[in-house]
Amino acid sequence: FVGRAGKLLYKMLTAIKLNRQNVYISNVVNFRPPMNRGPTDEEIKKYLPFLNKHIELINPKILLLLGSTALNALIGNEVVISKARGKWTNKKFGESTVQIIASFHPAFLMRQPDQKKHAWQDLKMIRKKISELKIKLDGKKKKVIPINSFFLSYRKTKLKKGQFIKSISIPLFPKSFFFSRKISKRVDDDISSLLIALSAETKGPLIKKIRIAFGGMSDRPKRALKCERILLNSTLSDKIIDKAKASISEEFSPISDVRASKKYRTMVAMNLLEKAMTEMKQKQMVKTNVRN
Repeated sequence: FVGRAGKLLYKMLTAIKLNRQNVYISNVVNFRPPMNRGPTDEEIKKYLPFLNKHIELINPKILLLLGSTALNALIGNEVVISKARGKWTNKKFGESTVQIIASFHPAFLMRQPDQKKHAWQDLKMIRKKISELKIKLDGKKKKVIPINSFFLSYRKTKLKKGQFIKSISIPLFPKSFFFSRKISKRVDDDISSLLIALSAETKGPLIKKIRIAFGGMSDRPKRALKCERILLNSTLSDKIIDKAKASISEEFSPISDVRASKKYRTMVAMNLLEKAMTEMKQKQMVKTNVRN
């Protein structure tokens, strides 16, 4: 929902006293098909389990299906949007039952403005249902969780049912050198083996501030604290870089699995650290927009 259609959608939400704090917006298929065409039935079928799980995690009280693509994906192809709109139904996602209503897509309303009167009736039905279900629209309380306490163990985080990540704040240093790389052994499927993120600030030849973290080297993303201590207040000599690389095998003990072996992960982590140090020495600074 971008451009003129997106603006119309926000006007529609505002008309029934909703805003982006009260709603969660998603697509049936979360990738853009070639030539900006609509998704095929096969693509929708392939992605449908992810969509159903997505809805289960968000755990909405009301689900508004905008357009025939969303309607056909979640309700079926038996009816057209002009016949299905303006009628309440419900569907179970996980352990929760969600109230569902369909209406016209904003892009369609821009092409057929005479249909806006029907969309307005649908919106008023949603407003009435919000009142009937006694849904509070003051927005859920925001919670800020430090990244070092967000991950609990492998694939487990502090997120509870119905919670989702709205934004991520990356605490880069002012005038920061930033380096990040992700290694994946399969191009056709994003199954990552390793990730490094490094932020540093130098004063002359000395590293005055540094943060280094790896993904794929532990059961959760983890900072390389020993490596940081070696590099802090040091110059990037070959001896220091070698010492920092050696500390990785001392500090981390990654597992071997289908994505990569322990030896491979350790070797790649050391090589990526050396690449980052080399770029820093050459002053190939990555431009970043940092909020103070």
